[in-house]
Amino acid sequence: MRLLITGSDGFIGQNLVAHLVLENDVVVDTFTRSHSIDSLKDKVQQADMVCHLAGINRSKDIEEFEEINTGLTELICNFARQCRKKIPVIFSSSIQATEDNLYGKSKRRAENALIEYSNQTGANVYIFRLTNVMGKWSKPNYNSVVATFCHNISKGLPIDIHDPKKEIFLVYIDDVIKKFIKIIKGKEVPNKKFYLVEPEYKITVGDLAATIRDFLSERESLQIGEVGDGLERALYATYLSYQDVAYFS
Repeated sequence: MRLLITGSDGFIGQNLVAHLVLENDVVVDTFTRSHSIDSLKDKVQQADMVCHLAGINRSKDIEEFEEINTGLTELICNFARQCRKKIPVIFSSSIQATEDNLYGKSKRRAENALIEYSNQTGANVYIFRLTNVMGKWSKPNYNSVVATFCHNISKGLPIDIHDPKKEIFLVYIDDVIKKFIKIIKGKEVPNKKFYLVEPEYKITVGDLAATIRDFLSERESLQIGEVGDGLERALYATYLSYQDVAYFS
């Protein structure tokens, strides 16, 4: 099958492309900001499935939210309609889609465009309202609080904690990718529009910072804690991805 991945150079996109290298029956096509909108039409219409990961969650230009999050999604839907193929679409939305802010509204309108496309054409859409995604190649001060904490603590930089008791929900990038690949390989029964990534972890901001600081102290004590599975394993793997090569000597 031919899979088009938009935002393939982003956090989730890079991880998905890296995993799909191992899949001999999937031909990956990509779309990033370096490509023209004119090329998007051909890419969509040649695809057997689209994994739409392109988006923006922070911008000084409020119009970018609408242009990139909503507008690009609407273009993909329109191009797919024109070729009269029921092209399935996986979409990385956000839990912010339920919130009354510019980013959330733009994501919600993108979701609505996909639902309308599905209802009109019969194509399957898989909408993921992702919470904080942690893992390698996540940008500090942009993608998630975990990335920011791992980067800053490992580099000896300060972190800001406004409410240490605030609970946050996390999913690990490898679990996100496994779910996406399950859909790509046709192993997910399409019986709804919204889908979840499991497991979802819960931790307070204060405990998150303390756990990552413990990882830092292990370099001096030469003792590694119990990081074999679950949240600790995901956090530890994420933390290690921010270390320089010399750290592992």
